[in-house]
Amino acid sequence: MALLVAGGVASCAARTPASSSMPVGGTSSDWAWFDRAVGPTHIYRNFDNGFHFATWTASEAHALHPHAPRYDYSFNVPPAAVVAGNWDARIGTFVASTPRNTILSLWHEPEQEIERGLYTAAQFRAMMVRFKRLVDAQNARDGGRRLVSVVLMVSTFTGFKGRDPNTYWPGSAGADLIAVDAYGSPSGTNTDRYPAGYTDGRRWRTAATLLTPVHTFAVNKNTRWGVSEFGYLIDVNNPAHKAHTITDGVAYARSHGAVMFEYYDSFGSRADWRLRYQAPPVPSTSYASDAVRALRAAIHHS
Repeated sequence: MALLVAGGVASCAARTPASSSMPVGGTSSDWAWFDRAVGPTHIYRNFDNGFHFATWTASEAHALHPHAPRYDYSFNVPPAAVVAGNWDARIGTFVASTPRNTILSLWHEPEQEIERGLYTAAQFRAMMVRFKRLVDAQNARDGGRRLVSVVLMVSTFTGFKGRDPNTYWPGSAGADLIAVDAYGSPSGTNTDRYPAGYTDGRRWRTAATLLTPVHTFAVNKNTRWGVSEFGYLIDVNNPAHKAHTITDGVAYARSHGAVMFEYYDSFGSRADWRLRYQAPPVPSTSYASDAVRALRAAIHHS
């Protein structure tokens, strides 16, 4: 049975996207909408703002997409307690239950938590080293290819608020890759003229401008890299700008050896980055928006 959507067809049945050396997918605040609009992806990103599931099969991520080809998963545990070894058994049990190709991270975007004094940068780095030992040990036991990632804000790579990615980087002992949450400028959004999901297009940065500093950091550290979140708004003065930038972002990541590329189909404190917005007219939404089409084409490598 097929679901007919404006401008295209989304299948109810799961189907495997075209093979790709770099998985493309995303995360969503509305998985029912995302799955209908975008369809199956190579990778799904999920978050746990604590540590609520003893095993993978008990997790919301598994319940949402039990047969996904790959997952990128973040959760939070007290860094000092992890460093002390108090969480080894619980983390070990959980990691052992995850699919063997899962990407795992603790406290994605730790910058603000560190600045608020929730934990220190030294504790974060030490936590990642201990966590990676647990993941590596499980990989050795079951032949897994799980990866540990450190996820930072894109602005950290350009010195926003004096931040330096080296502050958070634990070295190869604590991470297999550096990942980034990369967003375009939300200039002018949330106004009468430019409602949620839209921008005036000022200070628009290309995908290469956003991602090059991350790739450069990875090269300098001799580590892998990936795009854990990517978000843009609809430019009312150039409605195709967002879709083209998604296409360019995937192309840049793929050509520069990224581990994964994941779109952020959600909203945050600064803007609503969801894929559903379209123009003209403003505002409008569509299951087959230009942005949806761009992401689907990237997933299916067309």
